[in-house]
Amino acid sequence: FEEPRVIDLWDLAQSANLTEKELQALREELKHFEAKIEKHNHYQKQLEIAHEKLRHAESVGDGERVSRSREKHALLEGRTKELGYTVKKHLQDLSSRISRARHNEL
Repeated sequence: FEEPRVIDLWDLAQSANLTEKELQALREELKHFEAKIEKHNHYQKQLEIAHEKLRHAESVGDGERVSRSREKHALLEGRTKELGYTVKKHLQDLSSRISRARHNEL
């Protein structure tokens, strides 16, 4: 894993009271989660680029270009927020499941 949040979750999971099969399933889920985080990061970068293009189009004053840029920016902004919410909820779910497994061993 490369994403710090995923690495932390994996470290917690390894110290939890999980069977080898449960650990393997969690590892797969963490891989998917990491891909989702990477996708969110990609959308954030694309949103920044779209924002720059929008500002440029506004400064040039090209009405059609401004309209297209606003549309693209709005779509990216919506998708980025949606993905951010999904990542946040998934992180909370994984954290609580791992935490419950750790407390079950006490």
